[in-house]
Amino acid sequence: MKAMRKPLALVLTFAILLAFVPVAAPVAQAAFTPITGWDMMEKLGVGYNLGHLESWNYTDRNEDGTYKKMGLESEVSWGGERIEQWQLKSMVQKGFSSVRYIISWQPHLDDDYIIDKEWMDRIVEVVDMALEEGLYVIINTHHEHLFHDFLGDGNYEEAKRYLFTVWTQIAERFKNYSEKLIFEPMNEPWPRTNYGDPDADGGAGWQSEEWTAEKEIAEFAEKVNELNGDALNLIRKSGGYNDKRVVMLTITQAESKWLWRYKHPDDPYTMVGVFFYPSGKYEEIAFQQVEMALDKGIPVVIKETFPLNIDSSDQAMEWSKATYKRLADMGAVPMIFDLLGGGVDFWSPFPMTIFEKMTGEWYDAWLEIIFKAYGKTMGTDYPPPPPDLPYELKEPYTEKQFTFWTPPTRELAAAEKMVVEYEGRLNSGYAFVRFTSDWAQFNNGDKRITEEPGKLTFDIRGLEGNTVGFAAWGAGDAAKIKRIYLDTWEGSEVPNLATADSWAHDHIQQADAKGFLPATLQNNYKADITRGEFVTLAMSWLRYKTNMTNAELLAKHAKPENMDRTFTDTADADILAAARLDITAGTGGGQFGVNTNFNREQAAIMLMKICRIVGTFKEDTSDFGFTDIDAAQWLPDALNYVGHNGVMSGKLGGRFAPKDNFQRQESIIVFNKMG
Repeated sequence: MKAMRKPLALVLTFAILLAFVPVAAPVAQAAFTPITGWDMMEKLGVGYNLGHLESWNYTDRNEDGTYKKMGLESEVSWGGERIEQWQLKSMVQKGFSSVRYIISWQPHLDDDYIIDKEWMDRIVEVVDMALEEGLYVIINTHHEHLFHDFLGDGNYEEAKRYLFTVWTQIAERFKNYSEKLIFEPMNEPWPRTNYGDPDADGGAGWQSEEWTAEKEIAEFAEKVNELNGDALNLIRKSGGYNDKRVVMLTITQAESKWLWRYKHPDDPYTMVGVFFYPSGKYEEIAFQQVEMALDKGIPVVIKETFPLNIDSSDQAMEWSKATYKRLADMGAVPMIFDLLGGGVDFWSPFPMTIFEKMTGEWYDAWLEIIFKAYGKTMGTDYPPPPPDLPYELKEPYTEKQFTFWTPPTRELAAAEKMVVEYEGRLNSGYAFVRFTSDWAQFNNGDKRITEEPGKLTFDIRGLEGNTVGFAAWGAGDAAKIKRIYLDTWEGSEVPNLATADSWAHDHIQQADAKGFLPATLQNNYKADITRGEFVTLAMSWLRYKTNMTNAELLAKHAKPENMDRTFTDTADADILAAARLDITAGTGGGQFGVNTNFNREQAAIMLMKICRIVGTFKEDTSDFGFTDIDAAQWLPDALNYVGHNGVMSGKLGGRFAPKDNFQRQESIIVFNKMG
C-alpha cells in the first residue's frame, strides 16, 4: 500500500515520545524464532478470548460525560473475574493453545496518552503468566472509545497520534519477548461518535443503519488500511524482536463481510483478525469473504466468535456445528469469545458461561463442538486452588481519600471481614466500600464495624462486588496505616456444603454467616423447597433484616383481623406469623400444605409481600419484559415486581418460568441477594 505522508510536527512528536516514555527496567531478551503469519495460524490452534476482563465498560463516565480515569478496578468493570494463574492452567489443560488478551488502555492514560505504570505492570504480569503456561498470547487495544470518537469525527490525525503514542509504549515494553507474543494494534475501528449514548446514532451509540453509502464505506475502509500500515511500520521500527514479530491487523468494524476491502501488506509476519458471529442475511457473504481471503494467501484469524443473540441453546448448538465445521474446512483459526466470567451474560443462549472463572467448570456440551470441528481433543477441568487467606491488600493506603483494590476473585468471595491495623489516631472518620457498579458503603459508627485500639474490623459478609475500598480522613497526619487484609471469621463453615452446586456455595456461606440460614435447610441444597421450608427461611431472613422478633413484626405490620388465622395441619410459629402478616395463605380446606412443592410464581408473590414489609424496595409492577408472564396464574404484578427489584431473575429466552419448582439453594441465594 502507499505510504501515508505525515506532517513534520507528527514525526517530531513520536521522536520526542520515544525518548521520554516512562518504562520499567528492560526485560531480558528471550529466545526468538521468527514465525510467519501462516505458520502462526497452526500454532494458535483453538484460542480463547480473555473477554471483557481488562476491557473497561464504556459506561464508566463522569457526570459531565467525559471518560473516567481508573485504577486496577477497571479490570472487573464488566462484572467479570480477575485473571489468575490457575485459570490459564485450566485453559491449557482443556486444550487451548492461545489466548487473546483484550485490553483497554484509555482509562489509564494521562492527557498526553502516557500509560499509568501500575496498569502496564498488571498487563505484563498477566502476559508473563500466560507465556509461562506455554500459551501464545495476543495483546491489543480494545474499547478505546476516545480513539473511536476521533474516527467518528473524522479527526484522523488525532486518532493516529493516540494510536501511535499508546503503541510506542507497548512495543517498547514488550520488544524483547519471544515470538509467542503477538501484537494487535486495533480491535474494531468504527466510524461512530457518542459511543454508549442510547439516544445517539440510531439507538445504541453505534453507527446507524443509514451508514451504507458506498462512498463513506470506501473512504473509511481506506483510512483503516492506512492506520494498519502506519501502526505496522511503527512496530517494525521499535526495536528488539518487533521487526519480525507477528502483527494481527484488522478491517472496518472487524466484520468478515468487509474483508474484500482489506489491503494486506507485503509483510510475511502479519495476519488479519475478524469476527464471526451470527449475522443473518450477511452470514453467507462473511463465509465467502473469509474463504476468498484465505485463497489469496492471507492468514485469517477468527479473533472473536460465539453464538450471540440466538434464542435457544439448541439453535445455538446447531449454528455452532455448521459454522465451525465450515470455518475449519477453510482453515480459519477460531478464538472463542466467552462472556464475562461468573454468571450468564444476557447475550448468551447457554445456562452458564463457557468457562466459570470462579469454579473452573467448562461448558463441555458446546465446547466439544468446536474442538471436534478442528480435530482437537478436549481435555479435563483443572480444579481451582482453595482461597489463600488472609490476603494482604497492597500499599499505598492513604494517598487518596479512597484507595481501591481488586483482589483475586476467590479470595474476595471467601473473605468475611476486612481488617485495618494502624498506629496513632484516625482524625475525622473512615469508611469501607465494596462495589462492582453500585456502591455498598458504611462509615464510622456503623454496627458492622468493630473498633479496637489500633484496629478496625469491617464485617463484609453479604456484600457483593469485586472491588473494595478504604478511606481514612486525616489519616495521613494523625495515623499511619500498617496493614490492611481480608480474612474469615472463625467457625463459619456451613455443614453439607458439598450437596449444593458450586455456584451456590458463596451465597449459602454468606447466609449462614448473617445468621438467617435455618439448620433444617443446611443439607440437600439441590432439593425442591417446600412451602413450609420457604416460609421458615423467609421469616428467619425477615427477623435478620429488620432486627425484630416475630411478635414485634406482628405488632407493627399485622392487621387486627388477620391475627386469628390458623391452619389444621400445622401450628408452626413461623407459618402462623407469615399468615398473619399476609405473606402467605393456605392451600384450601383450612390447610397450609407444609410439605407441598413450591413454584417460582408462588415465591415471587411471597417475596413481593416480604419486600413491602421491609419497605426499602422500589414499588414498580410495570411490565418487566418476561416473555412468558401471561402464564402466571395468580398475580403477574409480583413477577414484574421481583424483576424490577432484582430479587429474581429470568431464565433462557427472557422467560420467568412461573410453574418451575424452586430449589433450596435458589431460595437461599434470593434472600442473600436481598441484603
